[in-house]
Amino acid sequence: MVCASPEYLREHGVPVEPDDLARHRCLTIIGHEELEHWPFKQGRETLRVRVRPAMRSDSAVALRHLALSGLGIVRLADFVVRDSIAMGLLVPILDETHQTDDIPIWALYAPANWLGSGFITRT
Repeated sequence: MVCASPEYLREHGVPVEPDDLARHRCLTIIGHEELEHWPFKQGRETLRVRVRPAMRSDSAVALRHLALSGLGIVRLADFVVRDSIAMGLLVPILDETHQTDDIPIWALYAPANWLGSGFITRT
C-alpha cells in the first residue's frame, strides 16, 4: 500500500498518477534495485514506476515511522500501515485509481529442534 502523512501531502501535494511519484520524496526498502520500481495495475496492465528514494531502510517499521513523521511517501504491506491509516495518521495514495501489486514477504524461522533437549515448553 502506498501512503503518506496528511502533513506531507499538504506540503507537497497528492500524487494523482503513478508517474507523479517521480517528483516526490519516496521512502524505500534497501535491497535489490527492483524495489525502487513500484508496480501499479492500470486495467489489465502493470505499470512499473521508478521512484527516487529520499531515504532507504531495511526495516518496514522504520519506514513507517519516517512516513508518519512527514518525510515522504512509502510503499509497505497493508498489515504494516493498516492501524496508522485507520487512525488517520497515514493516507492511502492512488488506491482508488491504481491498485498496487501485492508486496512479497518472507519469513525466516529456526528449525523446531534448535532449542535442544534441555528446553521445555509449557502451554
